[in-house]
Amino acid sequence: MTRLPRRPNVRLYYLLIVTAILVPAAIFAVAAYYNRLDVMRDGRESVVRTATVMHEHARKVFDSVGLLLDRVDDRIAGHSDEDVAQPEVSAFLARLTQRFDQVASIWIADSTGKVLAGSQDWIRDAGIAGRDFFDAQKEKDAGSYIGKPFVGRATQIPSFAVSRRRSSPDGRFIGTLHVSLKPGYFEEFFREAAPAESHVATLLREDGIYLARDPELDMSVTLGPDTPFRRAIAQADSGTFDVRSIYDNRDRFYAFKKVAPYPVYVSFGLDQQVLTDRWYRHLQLFGAMLAVASLILLYVSWLALRHARNEQRALVQLQDEVDQRQAAEEKLRRAQRLEAIGQITGGIAHDFNNLLMVISGNAERLRRFVTGQKPERYVGAIETASRRGERLTRQLLAFSRQQTVTPVVLRLDELLPKFPEMLQSSLRGDIEIRIDVAPNLWPVKADPGELELALLNLAVNARDAMPEGGKLTMAARNVTLVDSATTEHLQGDFVAVSVKDTGVGIPPDVLPKIFEPFFTTKEVGKGTGLGLSQVYGFAHQAGGGATVSSTVGQGTTFTIYLPRTTEPVAAQEETEVVVPERGDGTILFVEDNKDIADVTKTNLEELGYRVIAVPNADTAMEILNANAEIDLVFSDIVMPGRLDGVDLAREMRAVRPDLPVILTTGYSTAAQAAAPEGFTILPKPYQLDKLHQTLMSALRQRRAAARVAAEAAAQAAARSAARTDTTQPVK
Repeated sequence: MTRLPRRPNVRLYYLLIVTAILVPAAIFAVAAYYNRLDVMRDGRESVVRTATVMHEHARKVFDSVGLLLDRVDDRIAGHSDEDVAQPEVSAFLARLTQRFDQVASIWIADSTGKVLAGSQDWIRDAGIAGRDFFDAQKEKDAGSYIGKPFVGRATQIPSFAVSRRRSSPDGRFIGTLHVSLKPGYFEEFFREAAPAESHVATLLREDGIYLARDPELDMSVTLGPDTPFRRAIAQADSGTFDVRSIYDNRDRFYAFKKVAPYPVYVSFGLDQQVLTDRWYRHLQLFGAMLAVASLILLYVSWLALRHARNEQRALVQLQDEVDQRQAAEEKLRRAQRLEAIGQITGGIAHDFNNLLMVISGNAERLRRFVTGQKPERYVGAIETASRRGERLTRQLLAFSRQQTVTPVVLRLDELLPKFPEMLQSSLRGDIEIRIDVAPNLWPVKADPGELELALLNLAVNARDAMPEGGKLTMAARNVTLVDSATTEHLQGDFVAVSVKDTGVGIPPDVLPKIFEPFFTTKEVGKGTGLGLSQVYGFAHQAGGGATVSSTVGQGTTFTIYLPRTTEPVAAQEETEVVVPERGDGTILFVEDNKDIADVTKTNLEELGYRVIAVPNADTAMEILNANAEIDLVFSDIVMPGRLDGVDLAREMRAVRPDLPVILTTGYSTAAQAAAPEGFTILPKPYQLDKLHQTLMSALRQRRAAARVAAEAAAQAAARSAARTDTTQPVK
């Protein structure tokens, strides 16, 4: 019996043990290196995104201040200083101030700096001469001048002013208007929008003077011309830079952006130590995982002396498990990031929708009163901007899946062949359009408007990817999916709608972020970064998903998966466009936003309706119980209090089944539950003519139903009387 030599086996054993220690250590070192790159890159991108959100907020605030100054200027236009000094002007300014949380006060001064009117009580002999925002306008027309921070004499709170010059018809300086803003308003938003880690968020003038800062700082501090921030803004309106703070000696990464056209910048900086700590936490996780893996490898190494083949199978299985775990962790992180962004964008879009309602409603009112080509052009510009804002909020809500949609059963084999006609105005002549629809496509259920918008966004994206021309292929086919990471783990029957181009392609490092809102590789002014996020949100809201594949230099393919439906396709009804007559009836209008309530109530009354406006559902129920003359209820869905709009509609249906209830909202998950219950949903922002048509249609249906019920009751009474006559004895 031949004995095997022991020495080679021992040497192999030691070699395997050393390998079991060194290989995990090497993997740990490589993983740590690349993970640090990922953490730093993701952290810097989050700084840029946060700075963008803060910039958009600041721009909206300053734009609203400009509109506020326009409002005040219109109010006192053509009036003398004696007229402006009347108490009713100050009362008007006080009412305006109460409507805006960011506004501390509003003031009107004459050419000497004496205050003529203000939203607060003030010392009559005091003036604003010597204030930089006054002196700048006195010297020349400085436009919307943003002054240095100060403590208001009347309000006794920190403020900074946005002033505008008052000029006589001949151009002579006659005084100023100015709005005092609260730095604390910006600082509160910075705290809410910024991550919880150590950060610095600022609002600064281009000369380095702080207007607002979180965390708070002595506002007398000014950044000199040699500071990194001043050097950065001297080269570009937006960008990033690294710097060690002169206040706390900490390294930070900053992103900044100019609030154009104002000479003001928003900057956001994140402590580099925050990113380092985040990387350290990842290292602890990797270290624990690799320590376990090392122990397993040591055990496997001992088994390998006798079971080499088993050891190989175990290593393959272990590698597969590690790959699956890493893929699952990456998908979870991406889903959490997209969900967080969706919540933020949805909230912003909801508030923006309310602002658009006020703007568009007042613009419609102005159009009925203004005369002359120039004022009508101004009103048209307001309406155009409002519609553009509506499209932006629609894309934001689509990504956050909070858009109120109206899904119907669609036959894509009938819809897609008609799409090239819609694309002609959006694509260039050097792009060939090809439609490839497989036979016998399954029906799907989706909002047709959102589907068309998603396909249009993909087509426009393909156009930009083919600057020298190319071919755009839009295809649809039936697919049955199994759980797979490449198809977002969808399972079941779907119709896959793909849009393929022959363009430049998308780099691999950009591909994972392609559906994130505000992310774009296009130049400034050529894209909002919301088109592909709308595609992603639409697909998920329809119950499916969206994927992308690309090869640099060869093209990109986007695929939308829409679930198959077994519902029948609804017959197409020919609808006749009817111009609604003047309104007639009493409407109970429930709206908690006072600005929206005021403009909508006024517009409806001018159309002939009698309107009872209340701010909440409880008051509405009291009015309904006390007033039997209510013909229709028009209510917002999202309201504070015990009941929202859907709950109110249900209670009213229980009390008055014949009473039509129309609900409206910019976004709400409750709206999706209200539609199947038979309630009419009117999305915000709505136009007056659309609202008028909806109200008239509901009132006509109610009156028609009342007539049918009355005729049925009369016929029943006649039949009862006839039966009574036949039972009388014949004399």
